[in-house]
Amino acid sequence: MLDKYKKIIENTEDPADIAAELIRDKNFLSGMKSYEKEPYDHDFFKISTDDTFTEEINIPMCFQKKGETIYLVKSGKNNEDHVKIISVLAKSAIEGCITMAHRFDETKGLFLSLMEAAYPQRLGIDITTDSEMEEKEFLFGKCGYSAIITVDASQEDEFVDSMYSNNVEITLLGHVTKGEVRIDDESYGFIKEIFD
Repeated sequence: MLDKYKKIIENTEDPADIAAELIRDKNFLSGMKSYEKEPYDHDFFKISTDDTFTEEINIPMCFQKKGETIYLVKSGKNNEDHVKIISVLAKSAIEGCITMAHRFDETKGLFLSLMEAAYPQRLGIDITTDSEMEEKEFLFGKCGYSAIITVDASQEDEFVDSMYSNNVEITLLGHVTKGEVRIDDESYGFIKEIFD
């Protein structure tokens, strides 16, 4: 997580209070609003600076509709793992299983990355955090994941089978809502109220 956020996270116990504080950051708001203009991450499916897939993959990096299932993709241990994970995800995207792909890094953390994905369409989330990890660390620290993926319910079995058969670690996080942000059954408000 960015240094400027560390103090807020360390000195605040309630994750909802931390979330409310972080989303007020002007730099974050400015960057997030850029997703409305350019909702695609054209580099997500690049394997390296030299190689790209021959078939163009235009998967948005923001949620598309209520009801999509949200998964987290575990970070690879090395570059070879990363290449494999991206290759498997690209195949699923080409086959129409993936509706959204949003990568994130530890400077933003999971919560802010979810807000970036939610904001353009003003959709919300209903998620459950990892019971084996402290909630603050999972949402705002190093959770061990590198991407958020959404899948349409009609393609979910195919997606999950593909990930498991290719040894790509995924975790079911929750689903996209009409606008409310719910984490571990606690409401954090509605996207429109939070940002507009």
